[in-house]
Amino acid sequence: MKSQVISISKPGFSLVNFGIQIWFGLLLFMRPVSLLAQNHENLSLEQAIEIGLRNNYSIIISRNEADIAENNNSLGNAGFLPTLDATASTNRTKFIQTRQEFANGQTNENDGATANSRAAGVALNWTIFDGLKMFTSRSQFETLSDIGELNSRIAVETNVARITNAYHNIVQQQELLKALQDAILISEERTRIAEAQYQIGSGSRLEWNRAKVDLIADSSAYLRQETEWSNAKKELNRLLARDVNTEFVIADTILINPNLIYEELRGMTLEQNHTLGVARKNTRLARLNLKEVRSEWYPTISFNAGTDFSRRESDAGFFILGRDLTYDVNLSFSFNLFDGFNTRRKSQNAQLDIRNSELRYEDIESQVEAELAKTYKRYQTSLQVVKLEEENVQLARQNVDIALQQFRLGTITSVDLREVQNNFVDSETRFTVAQLEAKLAETGLLRLSGQLVR
Repeated sequence: MKSQVISISKPGFSLVNFGIQIWFGLLLFMRPVSLLAQNHENLSLEQAIEIGLRNNYSIIISRNEADIAENNNSLGNAGFLPTLDATASTNRTKFIQTRQEFANGQTNENDGATANSRAAGVALNWTIFDGLKMFTSRSQFETLSDIGELNSRIAVETNVARITNAYHNIVQQQELLKALQDAILISEERTRIAEAQYQIGSGSRLEWNRAKVDLIADSSAYLRQETEWSNAKKELNRLLARDVNTEFVIADTILINPNLIYEELRGMTLEQNHTLGVARKNTRLARLNLKEVRSEWYPTISFNAGTDFSRRESDAGFFILGRDLTYDVNLSFSFNLFDGFNTRRKSQNAQLDIRNSELRYEDIESQVEAELAKTYKRYQTSLQVVKLEEENVQLARQNVDIALQQFRLGTITSVDLREVQNNFVDSETRFTVAQLEAKLAETGLLRLSGQLVR
């Protein structure tokens, strides 16, 4: 909504009112909203979202968690690949006293002898078949990777929605600030007229004082609204993960798409909503867990191969030097015949978990559909209110111009003018609130249907 300041003629003012006019002039025009653009950066919604996605901590964390899940999705982690281990050792022994007696009656005594031994080996271990568990594990890791990606997208969507809502909240607070600025201009004109009427004897001091009281009240409301506007800007800076005192200027219009269709949104929501996507993936994980449990009913076939080299030297003993090079190959088969019915118990629990995951999905689907319906209703209602209040603002603005003219002529009282003025501010407020509500609903619909972030 573009700011439209009331057009007011400004006759000269007396010395009696000089101080109060100077004070209000400094209040309003030392930092007018429209002049901020000359001193601070312009920040569009697209730029705010870009900064937020680049800096937001929760998005970075969710992206890292998605990368962890993707790294875990490998053939080696699933058990498809063999393991190859290398070992090496060396040992030196010092014999303080050695006495050896042989079968032929000879004896050998050797004090201070030494013995050295070295060994090295390589071992290959490979599970060839584990009841198809490795295939199930690979599917589980793929599903977990998909869930990590979906959670990352949910984090992005959530923060984009927050930034979008915070941005448009600033627009609303800014427009309310301008409406109150218009109200102060009206009150200033009313004060000048009341003063002029008092000076020429056609008005009362009471009317003049009443006008000044209302002017001060409007100025106080302006200051409070300026605080709300400033705090809204700080909140957006927080969401952008930058200094909360960073100054910027934003657009002064809330653009609303009035053409969203419920049936199209519902179809996209059931297909593209990322929360539902996570629930579907969790159901798939539950089914894969049942497969993993049932793999324990199948045998396990393993292949092992290795080679070892050893060398031994001794000053005391029958052999002075010994050296061996060996290799071995082993194919093993194992099958659990009885495990105390534990596999059957785990299988039953896994089936119950599948049912629970299906129920959770249905519950989440119901919640999402209900949220979509309620949000769309708010969207439709807000659009209707925006149209009504836009027309009402125009009428209220016309009423202010008419009332000011009548007040100058003395055909209406200051109370009547104040009522018209309050109606104008109220209509401006309702209009901006309706615009923000419509935009919040639109953003919610786009988030639910998976269209907020492409």
